Amino acid sequence: MLVEAFETAFPNHNFNWRNSGSCAQGFCPFHTDKHQRSLGIYTDARGRERWHCFAAVSYTHLTLP
Repeated sequence: MLVEAFETAFPNHNFNWRNSGSCAQGFCPFHTDKHQRSLGIYTDARGRERWHCFAAVSYTHLTLP
């Protein structure tokens, strides 16, 4: 759900998502680095999602229904 939320919020941004297990990694829309995917979206065992930008050291935890 967060992948879709990011894509809706930034419709002109190319995230170029790569999925690996319970994580989706893409290019972060908050800065211009396009050499590595620094935005990670993770789903825990309870189905809660969170995102983390490794380059900007920004993150949040969201509880979704």
